[in-house]
Amino acid sequence: MCIRDSPITDEQRQLLQTLLEASEFLDVNGYRVVIATGARAPRTTSLALGGAYTGGMREGATVDIWVSKGSQKAEALPDFTGWTATAVDEWLARNDLQGDRHTGRSDKVGEGQVYKQDPAPGEQPNRGDTVSYWVSRGRRQTEVPDLGGKSQAEAQAALSAAGLKLGSVIQEQSATVPAGLVIRQDPPAGQQVERGSSVSIVISTGPPPTPTPTPSPSASEVEVPNVYGMPSSLAERELSAVGLLADYRSRTGTGQQPGTVVHVKPDAGTVVSRGSTVVLFIAA
Repeated sequence: MCIRDSPITDEQRQLLQTLLEASEFLDVNGYRVVIATGARAPRTTSLALGGAYTGGMREGATVDIWVSKGSQKAEALPDFTGWTATAVDEWLARNDLQGDRHTGRSDKVGEGQVYKQDPAPGEQPNRGDTVSYWVSRGRRQTEVPDLGGKSQAEAQAALSAAGLKLGSVIQEQSATVPAGLVIRQDPPAGQQVERGSSVSIVISTGPPPTPTPTPSPSASEVEVPNVYGMPSSLAERELSAVGLLADYRSRTGTGQQPGTVVHVKPDAGTVVSRGSTVVLFIAA
C-alpha cells in the first residue's frame, strides 16, 4: 500500500485506519482481501463486505471490501442571482457540478451578473450534473416612441407604456407647432435604448410675439437725425436738410472736442413736425 506525502483530512485518516484494521483482521484469519471503490451511497467511514454473510467462509476465500464514495447528491443550489460567472463556476466545480453559461438581457441585475438559473435555488442535483445559468448583457432594449405633436401628459403616457421615463422638459417658441405640444425629443423616435432610460422633450410656447411696427413719419413730420459728435456747422446742415431749425447751447466739462455736438433735444430718432427747432448742445 502506498502512502502519499501530501496532508490528508481527518475523514481520510479515519477511513484509512478502518481499512487497515479490516484488512489485518481478514488476513490473520486466512482470507484474501480485495479493496474496491463502491457506487455512491450515503457517505460513511464504515465498510461494506461483498456478498451476504452466511455464517462461515472457507479459509483462503476472497473478501471484497467496498469503500463508499459518499452521497450522489450535491449540496443544495444557492441563489446565483447577482453572482458573476466566475463565482458560479468556482462554486459548481467545488461541488462536482458542470456549468452551462448563457447570456440574455435583464432589468433586475447589472451587466455581467447572473439573473436566472436551472435547476432553481434549493434543488439538489446529482454530482456531475449540469447547471445552466444566464448572465445579463444589460437591460432589455425598447424603441423610443414618436412624441412629436403630443402634449406633455400624452408624451409621458407613451414613454411609460414603452418602459421609459420622461427626462427634462424645456419650453421654446415655435411658429409651426401649437403651444403645449412637443416640438422635438432626445433620443429621437425609433432609436433602441435600454428600458428605464429617460427621454427629454421640448414643448412649444407658441409663436413669438409680433413686433409693433414703428410708425412712418407723415409728409409733415420728420425724424431728428443723429448729429452727435458732429461739428456744429455740419450738424446744422443735417437738420436743415430734413426741414428742421437749429438752436445752440454751450456745455462745459464734457471732455469732448470743443465745437462738437454733445447732446440733442429732442433726441435723435424722435418724430417731430417739419420746421421744428432742435436744440444742439455744443462742447465749450
